Formats: sequence, C-alpha cells, structure tokens
Amino acid sequence: MSTATKTLKQLRKASKLTNRAFHKNGPKSYKNGQGALLKVLHRKNGEATSRQLVDVLGFDRSELKNVVRKAQRNGFVTVVDVEGERTYIVRLTEEGEK
Repeated sequence: MSTATKTLKQLRKASKLTNRAFHKNGPKSYKNGQGALLKVLHRKNGEATSRQLVDVLGFDRSELKNVVRKAQRNGFVTVVDVEGERTYIVRLTEEGEK
C-alpha cells in the first residue's frame, strides 16, 4: 500500500470519528436547522415566539415546527403554547445554552 493510500485511509477514518463526535455533542450546522434555531434564540436572550423565528430564519411555519420538535426531543428547547393565538414561545434549556 502506498503512502498516499495510507494517508487517504487515515483521513477518512478521522472524518468519520469527527462526524460521530459532532453528532453526539449537538447540532452540526449553525446555518440550517437546529443550529440556526439555537443561534437565534441565544441572540434573543433565550426566548422567541414562533412568528419572530419564522421572520428571522426564513423558514415556513411547518419547517420551523419540525426543527423545533427535533430540538425539543434533543433537550435543547422547551415550547410554551400561548392562549388564544396560533403561535408558541420557544425557550432555550440549559443544554441548549451550552
């Protein structure tokens, strides 16, 4: 096996290990999905309404709902329903702050 082949094999292994570590430790992307949601909430002092998030992130309401559900399942946010409105408040948890 040539040196180039060994190096390429080591790089692939390192890439896989890095991806696993990122997957275990939180959202992968801070441009889309959960990472973007957490970034916006952090800037807004840990709390925002769904309408504010739709405006800032540029998601439609169904996309936002899916991202919020996933973040909620991972323990990064909590959701509080607002009485009488078709909106909800998303709050960061301690895990989400990290």
